[in-house]
Amino acid sequence: MENILIKLKQNLIIIVLIAIAFIFPLLVKNSPFFLDLLFRTAIYAVLAMAWNLNAGYTGLITFNHIALFGIGAYVSTLLQVLYGINVWIGMFLGGLLAAVIAVSFTYPAVRLKGLFLALATIAFSVVIQVLFINWRIIIVTDTYPRYIGGAVGVFIPLKPESLIDLQWHTTKLPYCYLALILLLLEYLFMYKLMHSRIGYYFLAIKDDEVAAEHTGINTVKYKLLSIGIAAFFSAIAGSFYAQYLLFIEPVSLMSLTFMFTISLIALVGGLGTLIGPLLGSILYVPLSTFLRISIGGTRYASLALVTLAIILIVIIIVFPEGLYGILRRLTEKKSK
Repeated sequence: MENILIKLKQNLIIIVLIAIAFIFPLLVKNSPFFLDLLFRTAIYAVLAMAWNLNAGYTGLITFNHIALFGIGAYVSTLLQVLYGINVWIGMFLGGLLAAVIAVSFTYPAVRLKGLFLALATIAFSVVIQVLFINWRIIIVTDTYPRYIGGAVGVFIPLKPESLIDLQWHTTKLPYCYLALILLLLEYLFMYKLMHSRIGYYFLAIKDDEVAAEHTGINTVKYKLLSIGIAAFFSAIAGSFYAQYLLFIEPVSLMSLTFMFTISLIALVGGLGTLIGPLLGSILYVPLSTFLRISIGGTRYASLALVTLAIILIVIIIVFPEGLYGILRRLTEKKSK
């Protein structure tokens, strides 16, 4: 009975957070700053939730999600620019391609564990970023050749505001709601997945891979499935991010610093929990932004980063289970 009450309170908190998330954009619809903050919080949470599926539930420490994020952005963008293919179709194709690439690359290394798998995926991310930095397309016109891609990036052509083209120029409000919907769909998918037989297989592999194999679980198959699912959501987030900026370039889009930030968000929120990545993003994105504004700038930029690092390290040390651990303790105390 006590466990049921704790679960109900935790679910109530989640419902309240969802309600606040969908009401908040209307309250700040005239503030581009807060709309941008909300959009980035949602996108970072989507990425952290995808990374959490591998690291938190299946026990696979991978750092290729940001490269897959970039692949999703580039596929949907280039299909628009070069062939006029609708962004929604390009987004889906980008997600599938990212999943195929992630599974194909990881398959030879899937039996590697811990540091070896992590290093392999870091190498993958670096190689993908270097390829996109040095790769460009020459478009021959009647007057002069035009180059797109490479380090200069790719601009997405402007189109009339519509959901079909996924573009709005007068307000960022629709982007925020679409990002929140994407986050909600991913959360519901992860919830259903982790309460299914496949989810239990993931947890068994994380707890003891050898024992899982002895019980008849095809560990290679389910590890690749976990990697493919995370890659798909990472690429979808990349497509949304590209449409939001209407410009992509590989230097910042596929930065390893960005990847480590996503991992840190999941750790601070609570690794191996459904709501942890969301809580981590809610804390990290606004906190890092306001620290840069208040004590950042050219002269004190390092001080802002140091302050942020100290705050996050203290949270991880004091609460190893992250913000989810704080939430769980509060609900447990009130139920006694």
